[in-house]
Amino acid sequence: MGQQEAKPGRQESKPAKNATRRAKGTLTKEEVVREAMRLIEQEGVDACSMRNVATRVGVTAMALYSYVPSRDALLNEACVAFLSTVDARPRPGERWDDTLIRCMRALRNACMQHPRIAALTNDPAVGAGLEPYLMRLRALFLAQGMPEEIAIQLTIAADAFFAGFMLRSGQLVERVHDGDGSQAATGRKGRAGTGDASASTHSAAPAHPADASKRLAVTSRVPGMLTGRTHQAPPPVPNEHWRRTTAAGYSASSFENGLLIIAEGLRACLDPYPCDWRTP
Repeated sequence: MGQQEAKPGRQESKPAKNATRRAKGTLTKEEVVREAMRLIEQEGVDACSMRNVATRVGVTAMALYSYVPSRDALLNEACVAFLSTVDARPRPGERWDDTLIRCMRALRNACMQHPRIAALTNDPAVGAGLEPYLMRLRALFLAQGMPEEIAIQLTIAADAFFAGFMLRSGQLVERVHDGDGSQAATGRKGRAGTGDASASTHSAAPAHPADASKRLAVTSRVPGMLTGRTHQAPPPVPNEHWRRTTAAGYSASSFENGLLIIAEGLRACLDPYPCDWRTP
């Protein structure tokens, strides 16, 4: 009788040969969260199970539940710890739209530096973990004199834009060589097993400098969005500036352009209100 195939699902790391059980009372919740973040950085969110983390900190999986009640709670704690390092401090005299761009830029930069942790921010199980950072951002707007209902709507809009932007640009892309030696690209979670659409449309996309198989995409996942090559000839676009702007795809400039559109949209909705909110 042949060996049974392993059931698909979350992979469990093999316990280290030299793993030792630690003395009772020597482990802290902060250490558990730090180890979970290290595991996510090294192997991805799917590998972050209670059993794997417990093995790495030298306790049983059951003992780990005395520090965090569930895997979802652990993921949220890791998200809180990650976002606590992102700058959201007040700067005297700073205008509200500059605050928006600065803080969201810092958030994107942190995600670019830690792409596997960044994937955590779009995990369906993580919601409460995002809250502290968004509340810090909202508090900045309130301190600048922005009315509360406007501060809430602006924070919601910024969060929705960020989530959508990073969900698209944060796809892990692998560059592989086919049988002829030419390069093809496949996505880890591409549609219908065909891989990431941006990779097939833009095979010359730059690789991550540290690891060519893992990067945050900067090109569009929608075929024809940036190149204009579609099955039907697209209508002429007279605005050359707009063409150059969209050619950036999911770059930093494209991200900040989106934030500017949000800010300008808010001004347009409140016109003729001056919207002159600044940090004291």
